[in-house]
Amino acid sequence: MIQESALKKEVRDVESESAEGGVLTTWSDSSGPRLVRRTDFGETGRSETSIYLVDSLTFVALRSEYVYSLPLSQSPEGRVASARTSIRVFCGGVPMGDTGIDSATAMVTVRRALRGSL
Repeated sequence: MIQESALKKEVRDVESESAEGGVLTTWSDSSGPRLVRRTDFGETGRSETSIYLVDSLTFVALRSEYVYSLPLSQSPEGRVASARTSIRVFCGGVPMGDTGIDSATAMVTVRRALRGSL
């Protein structure tokens, strides 16, 4: 398991890329990113994608989608009515099972993270 507290944390606002804003957080060590997490907020829910990196071709991607019981305009606390998480493991750049995360999107995200251009 990745010890987030032992890594350098960088937070970037991605408000212009999501309906209600978003946050991109990267945890890195001396060899580069180890965990990249993006949260996007919307009126009726939010999504969170976390990528745990071993190296550029070996990683685990988790995507969680949360649906609110009411839109934020009617219920500002954002009470979650349902949640769904999918997991995908990549070894040597090859997906080891299809659980709902697009392979191309995950690979682009990993490459950008390793270049430091997220």
